[in-house]
Amino acid sequence: PKENQSYLFGSGGFSAILSNIFTLPSAVSFAKLRGSYATTGNDASPYLTAQFYNFAPGGNGGFIARNGVKPFPDLKPELTTAKELGLEAKFFNDRFGFDLGFYTSDSKNQLFRVSVPPASGWSSEYVNAGLVNNKGVELTLNGSPIAKGSFRWNIDLNFAKNVNKLVELSPTLKTLALTNDFMVFQRAVEGEPLGQMYSRGYQRDASGNVIVGTNGLPLITPGTTVDIGNSRPDWTGGLNNTINYKNFSISALITARVGGNVTSFTNAIIYADGQTAETLAGRSSYTFPGVTAAGGTNSVATTAEKYWKFVGGRNTPVGEVWSYSATNVRLREASISYALPKNLFKKAPFQAGSVALVGRNLFFILNKAKGFDPESTAGATNTSVGQEGFSLPSTRQIGLNLNLSF
Repeated sequence: PKENQSYLFGSGGFSAILSNIFTLPSAVSFAKLRGSYATTGNDASPYLTAQFYNFAPGGNGGFIARNGVKPFPDLKPELTTAKELGLEAKFFNDRFGFDLGFYTSDSKNQLFRVSVPPASGWSSEYVNAGLVNNKGVELTLNGSPIAKGSFRWNIDLNFAKNVNKLVELSPTLKTLALTNDFMVFQRAVEGEPLGQMYSRGYQRDASGNVIVGTNGLPLITPGTTVDIGNSRPDWTGGLNNTINYKNFSISALITARVGGNVTSFTNAIIYADGQTAETLAGRSSYTFPGVTAAGGTNSVATTAEKYWKFVGGRNTPVGEVWSYSATNVRLREASISYALPKNLFKKAPFQAGSVALVGRNLFFILNKAKGFDPESTAGATNTSVGQEGFSLPSTRQIGLNLNLSF
């Protein structure tokens, strides 16, 4: 509509070097306070406000079909308002320092596509809905514990935590399906954080015990009503160490992703096919640890094959069984380099050079997911985070780098 064809957004910020304004203790060599306020807009795809038709080849002159998406004449642009406040400081002649930042952002008028009853004549429609709040903290610490002569040891530590919440969806819509997978469903629920995953799961009694049927197999919920966790991490961090001695440099980067959940469709299939060591136990007899409907301890035996095929396989596997913690800590990168002596370049067109042995994604220090990289995803969309399916194994890369500067 004409009144929504343009939108105004801008930004502003400030910074104050406190160490120049105030007389600070001698240990403080630098201090800066900063802040910013910004509004950004996000436009929608074209052709959403009016009816349009699709042409398909065929017949004598082709076919024209009406698009099944209901026109949205009251379309509004998505707007995000962000605020940030930060403090940066360095101590003891820049030997140690930190950078601390706090932020909050609100996104409104987000565009969602929802299904409508077929009797309306349309298959779906777009709505402007949602107020999503993100707030968090980012911290970077850096220091040089040892700096003497040609030897120097540098440490960099970073930490980030983000908390998001769907504050409001719409007056008439409180839950919105974001994905419709046959194992994992992601829904936007008003009052809950985005990234919540739901699936079928075990039926439990009031004490949380799994209820077992008369055949020895656990009872499963008929619908995807079980909350199996959030795909987003609680926090992320990294630790980088660099040691320099004369022309040599050694560095190692460790990263951590703590919290959150990930599901594995791959495991649902290979466990049902009996391809893992965990399926060996109980192949002749297996008693599931649960309770009967009457409340007594289950004593009815089944087999591991029946259990794994019941909860796994290709057809609607039970997502609760295949949900794991996504917490992992890994050696992300390590390198050793040597700066070539400058006298080698006296008659060359280069001013400096170095050679380095570099390794990336070398190994896990901790991985709570079973048999796969928890950072693997089933696709490239935002809603595919936390869902693994037939992903290739993570690649360990080792290479030799030669860097020349002119």
